[in-house]
Amino acid sequence: MSSESFVHPEALSHEMFFSNANSRQYINLSFETKRKGNIAYDGNGGIPAAHKDNKDWFPVFVKTDELTSFLMKNNTSLQQFRKDFAKMK
Repeated sequence: MSSESFVHPEALSHEMFFSNANSRQYINLSFETKRKGNIAYDGNGGIPAAHKDNKDWFPVFVKTDELTSFLMKNNTSLQQFRKDFAKMK
């Protein structure tokens, strides 16, 4: 299963899984509709071993409309924005 086909089980019907994040990354994420989840999965639906006991690693969800609008406005893809976001420490 690829990361593009994985649907995070905590995602609500009106939102998309954006990325896993730590607290610093989350605070710097400017989406108004962002929401923290509980369990950070990898793109295959597994829990990364390095993060099983890390309480500061969680999924982030954003309402679909806001995320889609942002991507279109910034002429970028979700995959590219996730890569750029992952570089934030």
